[in-house]
Amino acid sequence: MFHTPDRSDLVPNFRPTDENDVVDVGWCIGVLSDGRPYRAEYWVQEQLTLVTFLFSTSGIENYSDEQHSHLIETENLIEFRGDKREVGSMVIKDASDNEMWSITFCIRDPYETYLDTNLKFNNIMDLTSFGIWKTKRKSRKQSLSHGTSYIDRPHRQMPTPPSN
Repeated sequence: MFHTPDRSDLVPNFRPTDENDVVDVGWCIGVLSDGRPYRAEYWVQEQLTLVTFLFSTSGIENYSDEQHSHLIETENLIEFRGDKREVGSMVIKDASDNEMWSITFCIRDPYETYLDTNLKFNNIMDLTSFGIWKTKRKSRKQSLSHGTSYIDRPHRQMPTPPSN
């Protein structure tokens, strides 16, 4: 049996501030094919759009970033648009003191979209009101990509920026 990620201690940030430029947009929950519950969190920072997946480390404690990337794509939670497989992962303790993987992918930056997802997020906010996206998406797919800045939040780790 796998623990469900407990995010009851997360206080969402709905507007960027001088102290915290992360905007929490939405979340969804699901179950991986091995029965492992997950939570996906959709968020933005500056002009980066990101998604973080949280799920139990049980049985996969030594997974690499490459293995996480492959797992999330094999589970059809994301679909990469190209060859870039940038991912940032770290082990965290959730609000119930259970060890969880926190795996972050950058969906989109101002110049490129790196991956897509068909996940249906709860509480999706209209990003145009924050000036983050200039136009609304025509597709029902939410696009996610990797970024170049470090997020100073213990439950989120930015992927390594791509080398040019």
